[in-house]
Amino acid sequence: MAKFRTGTLGGARIRIKQTAAAGPDDAAKGQVWVKNTSPQNELYFTTGDGNDIQLTTGTTAAGGGSTADDLNSILHSSIFGR
Repeated sequence: MAKFRTGTLGGARIRIKQTAAAGPDDAAKGQVWVKNTSPQNELYFTTGDGNDIQLTTGTTAAGGGSTADDLNSILHSSIFGR
């Protein structure tokens, strides 16, 4: 596994090789990895206890996050009371 120093990545890109599952669990560390699903790769975070948290699904964020239209409706009703 590659080791990285702490610092700033100015204009750098991070490429993560896709894999079928996270590596072995380590109670002191989490993992960010790319699952090799088809047709879209999906980004995951795995806790030190081995709990997989899916961060993306297809080309959007996972977890039922709000859309711009949802947020617009909330702001509109908060400001105009409708």
